Amino acid sequence: LVSALLVVGVVSIGVQRGIERMSKLLIPGIFLILFGLLAVTAVRDGFGDGLEFFFSPDLSVLSDPGIWSAAFGQVFFSFSVGQGILLTYGSYIGESTSIPRSAVLIAAADLLVALLAGVIIFGIVFSVPGLEPASGTELAFTVLPAGFAELPFGSVVGAAFFGMLFFAAISPSVSMLEVGVAGLKQATGWSRRRTSLVVGAVVVLGGLPSTLSYSAAEVSLFGRPFLDGLDATVGTLGLPLGAVAIVWIFAWGQDRATVRSQLGDTIVLPLVSYAV
Repeated sequence: LVSALLVVGVVSIGVQRGIERMSKLLIPGIFLILFGLLAVTAVRDGFGDGLEFFFSPDLSVLSDPGIWSAAFGQVFFSFSVGQGILLTYGSYIGESTSIPRSAVLIAAADLLVALLAGVIIFGIVFSVPGLEPASGTELAFTVLPAGFAELPFGSVVGAAFFGMLFFAAISPSVSMLEVGVAGLKQATGWSRRRTSLVVGAVVVLGGLPSTLSYSAAEVSLFGRPFLDGLDATVGTLGLPLGAVAIVWIFAWGQDRATVRSQLGDTIVLPLVSYAV
């Protein structure tokens, strides 16, 4: 609830005074924490084993469609594709901004953060005897805390890691809330503050089952934690399907001359070809 109030507060302030200022503070902070954690982890015994585990692929699983589905779902979520975020934020940028250049820079930065996080996480897991790597939420919220408890100054390292995780979650939460706020504000003419409160309240209510999945309430669906089920369906399948729908809308529904004037032929032509 505190996190939700923080996100609603940032969005209600506005794009430049709220979202832009927050991003300028949080993104450098995330990188600082990541490099600090990397320095702490790199001197631990077992760090090399963690690197070997992380960077040794099991090529036999590439024939599993579930692996590809999960990978694409993660990429779509991480890049904010198929959620309306890029469209909403894109409406705020200046005409001189290069979309292809921004896309490459964002993809490179996202990949760097993912690699750093993986190196740190598995470096910690393999530096503590008895810990086994896991996947998904269990790795972050069960295995890693057990590892932090065995490290010197583990409480400080754990606080830094989960602080980074918190910062990394706030930024996309703001972007996702902005999509609904921008749309509802334009449709109703309400003030940004009122719209943010209404959309925020709806999101909080809708998010309660996921929030309570790993609490004492153990909210589940068909014997599976609600959060995991939502991630496996909406996160893995919903985002790619949403992105394909957006491509179809822009390739067939939107006026092509308008799209070409904004993006140029180097992007529009492959977009139309993909839709066909």
